[in-house]
Amino acid sequence: MNPIPGPRFPREHANEAASPLLRHGWSDWVKAMVPQAAQQPQFSTQRPNGWTQESREILATAPGLYYDVGSGYGIYEWQARKVEKWNETKIAVHIGSTYTVHPESSLRDRVKEYCTNGSHKADLINDALTKGYELWFRVKSAPDRKTAEDLENELLDRYDYAWNVRCNGELKHILR
Repeated sequence: MNPIPGPRFPREHANEAASPLLRHGWSDWVKAMVPQAAQQPQFSTQRPNGWTQESREILATAPGLYYDVGSGYGIYEWQARKVEKWNETKIAVHIGSTYTVHPESSLRDRVKEYCTNGSHKADLINDALTKGYELWFRVKSAPDRKTAEDLENELLDRYDYAWNVRCNGELKHILR
């Protein structure tokens, strides 16, 4: 990682199709959390952090997630989505990896942690859900912990993610 990072491009404005880092090797985007008003009636109970029975069903069938603890190294990206008046807003807000907090965690473990208790982004997740955004994620697998770390650092060196503090200095509240 660059010790004195230069200016980075805001991730929310990056063109995924134009960047090999953002284009290759990723799973499809998968819906993980929805605001209470958008939930189907059978999934109407929502914990304060947005985790719902619907989230549990989504995670149970999400492609690209590994189910064995200790396997499934990689990185993940979170995106906030909202549809208003036939216009869909998609904003990539966070990048993370399996190596940072709990090196033994799999991609599925990390995504589930965000969905069950918000992890260290609970306030930002609650804010997004309150403002009517759905939260989606995608994953990119890596062969080992070091590669996962390198992939995350390369993206943080190039892009400014609103919900990442490392390399960016401060959180940015960009959801309206």
